[in-house]
Amino acid sequence: MRAIAAVAGLGLVLGLTACTAGPPGAGGPPDASRQAEPTPHPLLALDCDELVDADVFRAGFGEPLGVRAPYVEGYGGMGNVATAALALAGATRCAWGDDERYLEVDVLPAAETEWERLEAELQMFQPQEGAHGEAAWFSCRPGERPGCRADVLAGRNWVAVNAFGLVDVAALDAVLAPLVARVAAAEVANPDWPAPASVPVDCAALLPREAVHSSIGDDVEPWTDRGPVLSQTLRQAALDRAGAVHCAWRNGFGSATARTVDLVVLPGGDLVWDAHFAAPVPEWVERESFDELGDAGFSAVHTSTFTGAIDGVVSTLSPGGAWVDVWANDEARDDDLDIAVSLAGTALQTLGP
Repeated sequence: MRAIAAVAGLGLVLGLTACTAGPPGAGGPPDASRQAEPTPHPLLALDCDELVDADVFRAGFGEPLGVRAPYVEGYGGMGNVATAALALAGATRCAWGDDERYLEVDVLPAAETEWERLEAELQMFQPQEGAHGEAAWFSCRPGERPGCRADVLAGRNWVAVNAFGLVDVAALDAVLAPLVARVAAAEVANPDWPAPASVPVDCAALLPREAVHSSIGDDVEPWTDRGPVLSQTLRQAALDRAGAVHCAWRNGFGSATARTVDLVVLPGGDLVWDAHFAAPVPEWVERESFDELGDAGFSAVHTSTFTGAIDGVVSTLSPGGAWVDVWANDEARDDDLDIAVSLAGTALQTLGP
């Protein structure tokens, strides 16, 4: 792992705000008050085996599929923080199958507000209108990685389906029809865990332009019109539900090399931190524990399987329990992790204890 030089000036300042108790997930003593409180759990009154049964699998896939764990990548980055946000939002996550054919179902409860706000973005990824629920959008793709994705508003609940190895629309409908009906009719409980404190500052305060310029270069500007960018739009809805702040910076689209920075701050990240980082790490990611910032942390080097570019990711917990996550991508440099560490330190100082 490359040396992390950018931390040098931050240790003293951040040490003054760090909690004395050991960080969650890093071998420290448990927080008794936090343990005594309810933790996030699915709010939909249906288990996975009640969502999809053997008859549905036979109608859609032609055979039953065995239970598997929902896919989680145990490191940082906006998409992975969003996976953790699903847990904070009380979502239900289920998966069945193997590497050749599988079905993944995510349900975000009581999400009609998020659906109304994000439906137009959803249609960019899945432009075909479906026939189920209050509204539905889907797309199916053949080729080397065949499959269908569908998102449906089932009553008040947002259902996202990824059917890998299935490309026939009639087969997709055979899965969706009973699934959507069951979700629409299911009861939804109210969260019984404490609501995380909101992030009190915006992007300009979390990372002033001067801080970004000094870390990555003066040709990077705020990416203010980025909007929702996750292809599984349900995860964007989960980030919004959790009160996450997402900030981005980039150089010009006509530049010879891409240069971007993403910052995500997830309130209540300490409630889902341990479970997320217990998940396996993809083979193209090198992850290490990182205790120079905040109450707990992991650094990661991500090597793109498409371009070979190496990105730096740092995930830390603020003393207030927020997950601070920075992803730095500069195709022309090899110090992306140092950049991410420096910017995460700046954001942590802004958030304070």
